[in-house]
Amino acid sequence: DGGVECKNCKCNIGYQSTSPLTTSCSLTDNCAKYGWSSDNHFLKCDNGLNRRTITCKAGYYASSADATIEKSQKAGAIASITLEGSAVFAGCKQNDNCDLYKWNGDAKVIKCDNGVNTRTITCAAGYWAQ
Repeated sequence: DGGVECKNCKCNIGYQSTSPLTTSCSLTDNCAKYGWSSDNHFLKCDNGLNRRTITCKAGYYASSADATIEKSQKAGAIASITLEGSAVFAGCKQNDNCDLYKWNGDAKVIKCDNGVNTRTITCAAGYWAQ
């Protein structure tokens, strides 16, 4: 059960007391305790021992409050992230498909507009996207 049977004792990491008057511990619901996402781009949150894995819908990446992790998640358009303990989840953010799949460098391209899991490329007059 993850804890030692005693009253008012501490449970092992990743477990919590089922109540102040009981003698047992249960696995902590990290998704409920530390959060996942309140936006509609969230797909699921899976609990683990002292961690949670959060997955976003297609077209979104799982964002992190840690700048190094955030850069990697964004660059790879990674839809899920595993966070230890109370690490902050920064939400599901839309992929920048224009940056991710490139479009610059061609003088005939006027602009690129992002959409959810799409991008629209506008070419100069007389040209079409291939």
